[in-house]
Amino acid sequence: MKTLATFCLAALCSVPLLAGPRDYQAGKILGFDTGQGSKNSKHPPKADVVYQVQIGPTIYKVTNYSKKQDFSAGEEVQCRVDKTHLIIEKLKGGEVKYDILGESSQPEHPPSTNP
Repeated sequence: MKTLATFCLAALCSVPLLAGPRDYQAGKILGFDTGQGSKNSKHPPKADVVYQVQIGPTIYKVTNYSKKQDFSAGEEVQCRVDKTHLIIEKLKGGEVKYDILGESSQPEHPPSTNP
């Protein structure tokens, strides 16, 4: 019985290792604005912070429906996309999950203006 308990404990502890490291990408906070309205209709509308985060050629508009500003324009961040969320790694550990409100792409090489 003791061997079974040890095996189960070892198996549970190894699950995070099997999941592998989280694949973060370099991103940049282009700017932020305050959007109107709350995700939760039980509360009155408030001014939520909406960030524009660029990862490669893609720009994401994201929010976590908070009035608190977590990042500054121009700040470099480590982040990853998980379905409908953008997850940003905190400097002191942990993550912050944001809902993706929209995304757009910009060309990697702007068109030349030479005739």
